Amino acid sequence: MSSLLSRVKFHHEVAFNYMTRALEIDENESIVDKKEALMLYLCGVGELEKGVNIRGEGIPGEREKINRLQTKMSKNLTMARERVSVLSNKKDESAKSTRSLKVNSSKRNHSPTTRGNSGSTPGGNSGSTPRGNSGSTPRGNSGSTPRGNSGSTPRGNSGSTPRGNSGSTPRGNSGSTPRGNSGSTSDKPTKKKPSKTLRSVPEEMARRIMDTAVKPEGNMVRFDDVTGQHTAKQALQEIVILPALRPDLFHGLRSPAKGLLLFGPPGNGKTLLAKAVASEAKSVFFNISAATLTSKWVGEGEKMVKALFAVAREVQPSIIFIDEIDSLLRTRQENENDSTRRLQTEFLLQFDGVGSGDGDQVLVMGATNRPHELDDAALRRFPKRIYVRLPDVGTRGDLIKMLLKKHDSPLGGRDIMELGRRTEGYSFSDLTELAKDASLGPVREIPQAIFTTIDVNSMRKINFNDFLKSLKKIRPSSSLELLKTYESWNNHHGDTSDS
Repeated sequence: MSSLLSRVKFHHEVAFNYMTRALEIDENESIVDKKEALMLYLCGVGELEKGVNIRGEGIPGEREKINRLQTKMSKNLTMARERVSVLSNKKDESAKSTRSLKVNSSKRNHSPTTRGNSGSTPGGNSGSTPRGNSGSTPRGNSGSTPRGNSGSTPRGNSGSTPRGNSGSTPRGNSGSTPRGNSGSTSDKPTKKKPSKTLRSVPEEMARRIMDTAVKPEGNMVRFDDVTGQHTAKQALQEIVILPALRPDLFHGLRSPAKGLLLFGPPGNGKTLLAKAVASEAKSVFFNISAATLTSKWVGEGEKMVKALFAVAREVQPSIIFIDEIDSLLRTRQENENDSTRRLQTEFLLQFDGVGSGDGDQVLVMGATNRPHELDDAALRRFPKRIYVRLPDVGTRGDLIKMLLKKHDSPLGGRDIMELGRRTEGYSFSDLTELAKDASLGPVREIPQAIFTTIDVNSMRKINFNDFLKSLKKIRPSSSLELLKTYESWNNHHGDTSDS
């Protein structure tokens, strides 16, 4: 073993020991104070950083092992830092609460003597009466009673009630009315209460959910940019776009569906359709993945799911888009992980459970390449199931024509139609790769001697033969067996209106 690999392994083993001890304390609910766990996490983070930062080649043939181990350590380092941040925030909040408790306690236990005086004589004058009051008692105090207590005479008034309050108890007493305010309990403005839907959601989780919201700026994708897929576009128009334009028309039985599932072979525009919805819908669009909701900490995944739907309902109308949704809502098995089952259950409850309302304007969009692996309970919550099919011959020709516009449309109509016929079974992404490979045809013919000096305008245009050569290299990515599976599933569960 090389000395370099030995050093990396050493730091990994030491960090592993620290993390193991920290996890035992962190996951023990009987231990309230997590200071020791925080210190152990910090020690483990330090060892992981040392191991990850080791550079060098080492003995030939062992660089791959070092890279693999450092990659694993980097992932552990990220998770450890996240947990350190959580525990540090909890520690800071606890410290603030303790300091506030001490201050309040000291105020309650303040000495009953008047401020700045020893005994009951006000203003630091021994035996003198208060200024401006002839023969009256010290301001706000009777004898040695603290100011504002029952039985004292308010300052500047002999025997009268406190100024501005008729018949009320003096200021500073429990149940008293502050000066100048009738019926209020404090001179300070009341703090705005959190929204009812977000009251039980940790602020950190709500912030993480809002970070997934797609910003309207940047490269906007419109429905016109998506070639074909007319059935999916129409469904999205009915569920998302039209209700936003005329909400008065979509109520009662015409209320839009709360769940939409896009399924079909990979590379046919499911995610692109979601981007178009994010651009054109007047809704907050949350782009969620399994990494957003899952966590190695017990119970964190369910809390994140609850936070997701709470935030979505708070900012509604909103859209929750989950790509590869089968990774979250796969059919439940008897031998599956318990935390995975709890996360799925929480998702289903929040989606369409007791806590959901009929008036909620929250749409859940899911995209998957494996619809047959979805749980039956999850499938019921997606009443709209749209098969995003492979492009037909006309759509394939339109896509090739659109791609070649960037190169002055060098092919004629007959060549485009012939390419559409020859690309049976190709997906949208397959056709894009085909066009990219064909566009390199003119570049491949440039002699090496003049490659660096040739004028771009002197290169020949892309021709039909370039595509014929690329057809031998770029093959369809979807098999016939997989397509038969999609057709069968769509016939039983999907929308067959365009069949």
